[in-house]
Amino acid sequence: MSAMRAVLGQVIRLEDDDAPVATRSRRDWIVDSVLFLFAAVLAIAAGVTSARHGLKGPLLVIDAIGGAVLCLSLWWRRRWPLELGLASLPVLAVSSSAGPAGVIILYTVAAYRRWQLAVLVAAAQVALLPLERAIHPQGKKQAA
Repeated sequence: MSAMRAVLGQVIRLEDDDAPVATRSRRDWIVDSVLFLFAAVLAIAAGVTSARHGLKGPLLVIDAIGGAVLCLSLWWRRRWPLELGLASLPVLAVSSSAGPAGVIILYTVAAYRRWQLAVLVAAAQVALLPLERAIHPQGKKQAA
């Protein structure tokens, strides 16, 4: 157990090149705005699709809130990519609307942190897919 803890400690520890980006340029603001809008539109589409496939009541509200929270968190993705990548995991497990923002956050982890951390976040996202699939109804063919 201590060997695994030591390995995880080596992977997760921050290095000098892992320092957060200091300030955003005009280009960064434009890119962040476009990514936010893109994720928000896809989150709305995913929410509508989930509702059409039978997601109702509290689960639909949780799905919408999770999507909104993760889309809003994109504004801090450059400053805390790994932290957002790890914090997004429980949201991604219960919200299909959060999926597009989760992909953008995963890309940010890969772009701003070491590849081992990106693999860690990606593996955790993939491991949570069965839970998300169990919560959300999948497209079933309806008799006409």
